[in-house]
Amino acid sequence: PPARATLMWLGVVAAIAMWMFLHMYIWPNIQVVLGMRPGDAPAKSAARARVVKYARLNLLLALPVTLVMVAAAHLY
Repeated sequence: PPARATLMWLGVVAAIAMWMFLHMYIWPNIQVVLGMRPGDAPAKSAARARVVKYARLNLLLALPVTLVMVAAAHLY
């Protein structure tokens, strides 16, 4: 059904956004915070702030993605 396909595609797009946040923003900044990449104290502080921001955004996207995937599988 079209409603099911639309829900699934919304979930896919949000999941791709979550993947992008992880690989483009969270992981490189985590490496700076952990010392795997060079960075002084201000750089580590800025990286930590970016990790917190994008990790929270990723969490906010995880809830609707889970809901959409379950709804598309079980409601239609």
